[in-house]
Amino acid sequence: MKIFSIILTILLMLVVVDSSYAEVRRDNLRSATAAAQRQAIQTQNQTDRMENLRERGYKEIDRRIASLQKIVERLSQMKRLSSTQIEEYKAQIGENIDGLTVLRAKIAADTDLTTLQADVKSIVSGYRIYAFFIQYINLSAAFDRSYTVYNNMNTVYGKLSQRIDEAKTSGEDTTELNILLSDMNTKLNAAKTLLDEGLAELEGLTYAGYPDNKSKLTSARSKLKTVHLDFKAAHKDGRKIIQGLKKLSSSPSLTPTE
Repeated sequence: MKIFSIILTILLMLVVVDSSYAEVRRDNLRSATAAAQRQAIQTQNQTDRMENLRERGYKEIDRRIASLQKIVERLSQMKRLSSTQIEEYKAQIGENIDGLTVLRAKIAADTDLTTLQADVKSIVSGYRIYAFFIQYINLSAAFDRSYTVYNNMNTVYGKLSQRIDEAKTSGEDTTELNILLSDMNTKLNAAKTLLDEGLAELEGLTYAGYPDNKSKLTSARSKLKTVHLDFKAAHKDGRKIIQGLKKLSSSPSLTPTE
């Protein structure tokens, strides 16, 4: 009987030990599964993050290349750039388009997040020619157009001056018209001075000096805004002069009294 009790006790102990071991195994299995799930989630999150970053990089590069290609087309229309300057700028832009194309391929092949982040960041930090030329060419084109506007308005000014002189010779009172004409001339002269100064600031600027030369780009843009205000004022004077001349031409002609 005593031996039976001992055997029973031993069997109960084995059952308890086996049950505890099974529980430990289940706990370990659950921990391993949870760790694997966390790792899978982290891996997927990093993959998604890399793909989003990669797509953003593609868009930034494609946008820059498209803009630079448009600039190349516009360069040939720049009247105030020499052929040597135009060819030099085209070469510089071409080199950077090639560089951005190579960078796009590298971004596509990047396999770790750190390298990918550095490459995407370099789109801005390593290719400042984009930021420079976008501003420089747009400003240069705007100055070209403004010079054309100035020349056209100056021609109109000359014709209005002639008409006013003719009206004065015919005995008309042109005092108010002369005041408007003088103001128009002042505004056009001011615009021409600013155009010359702004263009002088743009001359000699290169993308290699960017962003240190950004202040000159900003100054030229500010002058251009003032030029447009001067044009607007001169145009307003011109319209008033035309209206005044029309009134004079429609009034009865003066006849000498006997």
